[in-house]
Amino acid sequence: MDVVLVYELSDPNVNDRVEVELNQLGYRKSWRAGTPESNKSYNLPKYMVWKKDITFKQALEDINTAINRLNTATANLNLTLKNCITLSSFPWDGIPATV
Repeated sequence: MDVVLVYELSDPNVNDRVEVELNQLGYRKSWRAGTPESNKSYNLPKYMVWKKDITFKQALEDINTAINRLNTATANLNLTLKNCITLSSFPWDGIPATV
């Protein structure tokens, strides 16, 4: 299933670094929809990513993996996950981003 992961971190200033880790695990911050002619791009809000063909449980494991990687690589970071929810990303609707 396609899953949206919404999360809150103990230190919001490192979100960009968490997103890089999640991107390496296959998560995305936006998606394209429609026909090639319409090619609409939808950007997700901060602290939200999505991934195709994954379970809710795997998404939770992935966010913890991303946080653990950062904590291991950065001395004294001690980043924790404050809140997290996984949701099915289908069906969905959105407002196209202006690029």
